[in-house]
Amino acid sequence: MKDVIILGKAPSGIVCPFDTGVWGLNDVPSMYPGKHFDKLFAADTLTPSALQVMRASGADIVSIQPYATERFPAEEIRIKFGSTYYMASAAFAVAYAIYHNYEKIRLYGCD
Repeated sequence: MKDVIILGKAPSGIVCPFDTGVWGLNDVPSMYPGKHFDKLFAADTLTPSALQVMRASGADIVSIQPYATERFPAEEIRIKFGSTYYMASAAFAVAYAIYHNYEKIRLYGCD
């Protein structure tokens, strides 16, 4: 089963088990030193310090912004789901997971 955790910066993130692949939102690695992140998602422009944290994590940065190391497939997702309206990085990550046929998507820190 394709399983992924999407981890944001809200309080419930503290119970994240890190027991499968973890996709973080924005500069969340700064809150979990030493934890591994497979991908980081960011929908907006970032502060230089947030971008530095994300780059230092070694994870792919998925976004529509120029700083991305992996392009968010906005057009492909629009065609598949009929929408490109996403209000936050968490929505980007969930849409990406569904687009890539993940069967189990667990949200932590997305209160």
